[in-house]
Amino acid sequence: MAKSNYLEAARVTGTHGVKGMVRLDCMTDTPEVLCEIPVLYRRIKGEFVPLHPERSSIYKGAVLAAFREITSLDDAIPMKGQILYAAREDIPISDGDHFVCDMIGLTVTDDVRGVVGVLDDVITPAGRQVYVIKKEDGSTFMIPAVPEFILDIVTEGDDAGITVHLIDGMMD
Repeated sequence: MAKSNYLEAARVTGTHGVKGMVRLDCMTDTPEVLCEIPVLYRRIKGEFVPLHPERSSIYKGAVLAAFREITSLDDAIPMKGQILYAAREDIPISDGDHFVCDMIGLTVTDDVRGVVGVLDDVITPAGRQVYVIKKEDGSTFMIPAVPEFILDIVTEGDDAGITVHLIDGMMD
């Protein structure tokens, strides 16, 4: 499956002030990462249209951003609810880390039981990642994304998949 060049980075949750600043709900690892992205994109009629941040700051867990292309409150109001995207290469990622969008749909294989399902979602209750696995019968179970349970993740090539170690009762 081809990887998208653009990844969801933020949701516009509202405006801030009268000069076109917007409040962003961060969809990257941290608000600091979002503030460092050099160009964000809006999707308009299937096209990714660039927005150039002139300044951004973190305020109460959200990001306040001013864009060169958005200069008034009238320009900013229609953006509420829109998703902003970042180019894949503009988002820093450490060795061994993976973008969630590249993991969704991967086959999940237990080191003892064999294939147990596919990765259906990644949730972050209390700031910790939890993988939601969909079994063949459509039911789901969850695995904490910690090294004790997640042994390996490969997102490219013929070996793509997630290898896990489940304990008794985890799939129930």
